[in-house]
Amino acid sequence: MFKAKNFALDAQGNIVSGNPLTARRIGQILSKVKLPEKPKLPEKIDYNLYSEKLTNIMDTFKGNE
Repeated sequence: MFKAKNFALDAQGNIVSGNPLTARRIGQILSKVKLPEKPKLPEKIDYNLYSEKLTNIMDTFKGNE
């Protein structure tokens, strides 16, 4: 439970606390923190297949130059 008397700021705005956080309280705080999801890796590209598709597209447009 938060007790205002255990929390104060000095003139510079630094936190001044008479009681340090307990391991239990740190655990409670961390359980509420949401970590960002790992970024998804880009799909692996089969360049041979991609090259064939591009070649087919180029062949389609060769007659319409």
